[in-house]
Amino acid sequence: MKVLPLTLLLTGTLCGILAHYALNTRNRSVQDDRGANPNGSPAKVQSVAMELPPRDVKEFISDLDFVQLVQVDAQSALRFVLNISDQALRAVALETLMRELADYNLARAKSLLSEFSGADKNIAVLAMLPCWAQNDPEGAWLWLMSVSDETIQIKYSELAIKEIGNSDVRKAAEMVAKIKPGRLRQRMLNLIGEQLANWDPKYAANYVYANLTSDNTYDNFRFQQVGIEKFALQNFYAATDWLKTLPAGQSKNQVASLIFRNVAANDLGSALEVFNELGDESAVYAAEQIAGIWGKQDPFAASRWIAGLGQSKAAEKSIKVLSSRWAAQSPDETYEWISALPSGVIRDQAAEAFVQETFRNNQVGAIEMAFTIDNSALKTTTLRWAILNWMRNEPSVAIKWVKDSNAISDEFRAEFLGGL
Repeated sequence: MKVLPLTLLLTGTLCGILAHYALNTRNRSVQDDRGANPNGSPAKVQSVAMELPPRDVKEFISDLDFVQLVQVDAQSALRFVLNISDQALRAVALETLMRELADYNLARAKSLLSEFSGADKNIAVLAMLPCWAQNDPEGAWLWLMSVSDETIQIKYSELAIKEIGNSDVRKAAEMVAKIKPGRLRQRMLNLIGEQLANWDPKYAANYVYANLTSDNTYDNFRFQQVGIEKFALQNFYAATDWLKTLPAGQSKNQVASLIFRNVAANDLGSALEVFNELGDESAVYAAEQIAGIWGKQDPFAASRWIAGLGQSKAAEKSIKVLSSRWAAQSPDETYEWISALPSGVIRDQAAEAFVQETFRNNQVGAIEMAFTIDNSALKTTTLRWAILNWMRNEPSVAIKWVKDSNAISDEFRAEFLGGL
């Protein structure tokens, strides 16, 4: 905070401040004015300032001297600012005025807001918001929630909610939960989720569960990650006990994925132990995470584990994940593994995943695998996807293969070649 010496407040020194900027001004003599009123008042300072040429006004508002005028008499400084005819210069002066006044006397700055309207009010509020959010975060938050500009809300709400959360994180979380769906809500959920996780991971996990969405955004991913995975890392068994109490549904499935993704990477044995205790659809999502992690570490061991799941939904989903991970690392090895699997739904899922993972680097090999799929509808869909993508990326090579291949039917060939 900047505090002026008492002797400066009611002396002619303020006029002297402005004299420096008006030495070369035509048709006026600052020295004469100072002589006429050695006890120059703020109103006199304002009068002198308003007659400065634009170049000198620009220097004046960028200098400590303008800050001193704001502190001596904000109303006089405001009248000076509002009488600046150059709009760009006026905006800069208004921003400086409100920023410095908020820093010096926030209550006085807030009281001046009634003097503004339109663009001036926006400039004034934005200038004082950082100080407002830090010193009166709830007041700033209420104002931010009343504006329609989401960009402004996102930019300044973070500071306000952080300050509120530092004092009462539960209160901050309740305030965030009331925000209507949108970018602002997701950004604030991400922020408050981290504060909650540092304070009480289980409370954070419950909060995340109550506010889960399927938004495919970074903020939503981080909100879920920090809120639930921290709980799982702190106490995996407590986290999975909590998971079992949740009602079956998509939200529980999302939670299962979050818990098992992190734990499988850090303690695979515990993840496998608890997986066997899951009795609903959440087991499918847990199995996918285990297969993804294990598939990178020891794909043969992971494949044996999946084989032990039988013809379950968990086996279908997890073998797709394993096939994709394995094929990315060792496509030839994965091809041999899939070829040795018994025919059926499980093998078909592995083959489809292999095609999608390896197609970019080996179109012919991927298409050959697609032909081994038993389910006719899945085979057709997978082949169509592979050949159409090939024709988009390498049309001449793909068309020649379609024309020459004995592996596809004439009907299928006609579909791709069309009028060619």
